[in-house]
Amino acid sequence: MDDLSAPPVESYSIVLTLLADAALIPDTTFAAVNVTSAPTSTRVAGVWQQDTPLEASAAVSHAIAPGLFLRAEVRHLTHNRDGFFTGHALFVGPSLFVKMSESTAVKAAWSIQVPDEASGSVDLVNYERHQVLLLLVKNF
Repeated sequence: MDDLSAPPVESYSIVLTLLADAALIPDTTFAAVNVTSAPTSTRVAGVWQQDTPLEASAAVSHAIAPGLFLRAEVRHLTHNRDGFFTGHALFVGPSLFVKMSESTAVKAAWSIQVPDEASGSVDLVNYERHQVLLLLVKNF
């Protein structure tokens, strides 16, 4: 069922992710590059729509104490609907990762949308101005 108008919806999606990381300085400084796409086809009222969001990010993290990492990240998000470019945003910000125990950790991140070089503006129609993440990680 569609969230807003409630007609039946048929939807297919797959998330494709490429993750690459490297230790720049063993046990101290790490770099990562990630690319994620989630093409989706949705049929509403007999009409098919295709969405293709894409996210590319690069980050560097550094151990500032045992079990405590500070990270800087840049993320670029784009969105296409039915083959037409519908928006993009560039986010930058820090995050903090705290290893509480061998099986528990907490991550807190904040990023802000900044004007990109291509348009010189932010896209507040399709993306938020600020993004905040608080994540509890528990290994079993």
